[in-house]
Amino acid sequence: MTVEYSSYHQVEELQAFTSGYIPVFEWVHVTVPTIPQENIDKAADLLITYLGPRGIAQLGGEKWWQWRAKELEAEWIEMESHFLSRELDPNSVPQRTLLYIHGGVYFINNVATERYQIQRHARKLNCRAFAPNYRLAPQYPFPCAVLDVLAAYVYLRDTCRLPAEEILLSGDSSGAALVLGLLCLLRDIGLPLPAGAMLISPWVDLLHSFPSIMEDAGGDYVPNHGFHYRPSMAWPPPTPEELERLRVPLRPGSQTHLPKIDTLATDTENEVLGVKDPQKSVQATETMTVKIDGKTIEIKDQIQLMAPNEILDNPLLSLVIQASLGGLCPLLIVCFHLSVLMVGYWRW
Repeated sequence: MTVEYSSYHQVEELQAFTSGYIPVFEWVHVTVPTIPQENIDKAADLLITYLGPRGIAQLGGEKWWQWRAKELEAEWIEMESHFLSRELDPNSVPQRTLLYIHGGVYFINNVATERYQIQRHARKLNCRAFAPNYRLAPQYPFPCAVLDVLAAYVYLRDTCRLPAEEILLSGDSSGAALVLGLLCLLRDIGLPLPAGAMLISPWVDLLHSFPSIMEDAGGDYVPNHGFHYRPSMAWPPPTPEELERLRVPLRPGSQTHLPKIDTLATDTENEVLGVKDPQKSVQATETMTVKIDGKTIEIKDQIQLMAPNEILDNPLLSLVIQASLGGLCPLLIVCFHLSVLMVGYWRW
């Protein structure tokens, strides 16, 4: 019912509704640090190395996803009693840290929305929690959120000087998927893995590829048909037909038409965005095709808010197609059914 009701509103309205001010409980201590640019730059270099030339070309450049309208902030969340004890004696409270990534299907919510459950995790684990306010889709599509989560881990390791074995990762829904993607990324580029991770209902199949997507799915929060909202400036993106109608002569009698959407930028702008050859980047007119009952169906509309259809099979997006989950830290995976949430806590 909630998902159906929200479909009558625009994406921006949902983002504003789920990202409003939420006061902090008096028994919780919160500080809001800014992740330094040097940590973000290091994370970007690591992500570029992981993606490789082919992956960067598929994204359309190596710099546009590094742009942000504001600084990358996070919240340190802990019990007020722990904070006061550490102020008196830094060694009285364990230095272990929970890096928590909030959920919200990649485009709604923020840390404040889930602060109550984060502080409960911190209390049960007797630790501090660190939660970044990563950039949200569709304004900041993949891999923006991946970069911000990686930058948060780099911040804990490099700036806060925390050893990997004193860090635990957790997240819910899309946040849990970002955690799992971060673990695979760290494993593949040879960086130290954390002590463990707890994944709460990770959303790991953005391709909707499992047969169950066509079944009843009465206990699944994500509807079979995906998410649909009132049109706005942010969503949905134009279809190929709509783009073609925009390619009209610049002036009467002229044979010059508007270029494709990814070649509108000047050479200088393309260089800043990291697009070395706009003609070879992913074209906006490409569409996905699938076979259903022997018929080839062309999917013209974008399926997910997180990324264009042609890159939904990226293993950092749809973690279900990762070649292997071997070599990761210990994992605890739990799920919730409607309002019933099953949560396990790591014995640290």
